[in-house]
Amino acid sequence: MSREVVAPQHGPVLWDPAQYGLFGAERARPFGELIARIPLAAPRRVADLGCGTGELTLLLARRWPEATIDAIDISPQMITAALSGADVRTDGQAGTALGGRVRFAVADVRDWRPARPVDLIVSNAVLHWVPGHEELLARWVDCLTAGGCLAFQVPGNHDAPSHTLLRELCRSARWRDRLADALPDRPVRDAAGYLDLLSGLGCAVDAWETTYLQVLGGALGRARIEPDAVDGLGMVWTTISRADRAARDVRYDQLEGVIDQLRRADEAEVAVVCKETDDGRWYVSTRSKGRVDVGRACLELGGGGHRLAAAYTCDCAPATAIAHLRERLRVRKDAK
Repeated sequence: MSREVVAPQHGPVLWDPAQYGLFGAERARPFGELIARIPLAAPRRVADLGCGTGELTLLLARRWPEATIDAIDISPQMITAALSGADVRTDGQAGTALGGRVRFAVADVRDWRPARPVDLIVSNAVLHWVPGHEELLARWVDCLTAGGCLAFQVPGNHDAPSHTLLRELCRSARWRDRLADALPDRPVRDAAGYLDLLSGLGCAVDAWETTYLQVLGGALGRARIEPDAVDGLGMVWTTISRADRAARDVRYDQLEGVIDQLRRADEAEVAVVCKETDDGRWYVSTRSKGRVDVGRACLELGGGGHRLAAAYTCDCAPATAIAHLRERLRVRKDAK
């Protein structure tokens, strides 16, 4: 995400604009849907709270060419990226674009208070980083002009396998002393929860949820499902070579999302991704939905992990690695 977050006891987490931009198109989809449903014809004063690298702020400027937009983000790296475009004038960690219509600055959304009411407040993928943001929303509503609009979007993927596994890892014996509180179970409300909150503040509310299924390209297209593997529970696997990464200009450490997509296959209990490392070896990453102990299988092959997520590295071809893994995957008898 595009934020510098201060987690309790853990200090600031810095975000990389280049990493953030890799999936810019995917991130822009919910923003585009959000602003398409804003009912204002010509807002004059707009605030973009948590603007990130500024590309989406410029969409607001194009949508309402007469508006003046104040855009803030807590991350200096993000504002630096926002100020690196054309037609930008800078002044330290602040600056303007589009002839002064858009003003970028480093600031915390929790501290934002406009000098006078604004017509539109937009906040995209920010509030899940702000504990107790319900009180912040109430204050933002009070900052609107009569007839003004508050438009915000929060992710609703905190029950996804990727987030569930991260919470399990943070709360494991090894990490709980340092990371147990790093990932809350539910940092945001659902649409009905925000409807209740905002209608109680006197707002006319349009609340909805959208699920985006992102296709990750060739690696998913060539995935193989083996329904008879793992004692008939099924296994799905795919490969990502160095050539694949070079073609998409993707670093090795940016591939974790592929296995979470594979895990959604109904026909398979176990998902496996074989990723070629920079030195030509293969890193075999595995995930289980719960009935198979992939940690034990990977341990037998020289790797490690835990029951639901584990990995090992090998020098053989992916097909051979899968064959070795297939031989060792067994149903947990106590979970049948």
